[in-house]
Amino acid sequence: NNIPEEFRLCLFCKDDKIENEEHFLLECNYYREFRDHLFDFVNSKCLDFMSMNMTEKFQILMSESYVKQTALFLYEAFIKRRCTLYK
Repeated sequence: NNIPEEFRLCLFCKDDKIENEEHFLLECNYYREFRDHLFDFVNSKCLDFMSMNMTEKFQILMSESYVKQTALFLYEAFIKRRCTLYK
């Protein structure tokens, strides 16, 4: 919609955070239940995952090694998002 990023505040977590890809995938509390499963899986394979910074975590999650798990998170999160937006 050509909205400048600084005005795209997350409608779901109410933390006044900019809703971008990093926030959606790594931070937003609204999707915590799905993210916890993803992070548990990745952390079991990549033991230093939880100590990485946001950029490193994003890169790991977007890598070929975890594409299926990240895709499952995205699928579940988008369904939850759609159900909330279009009740």
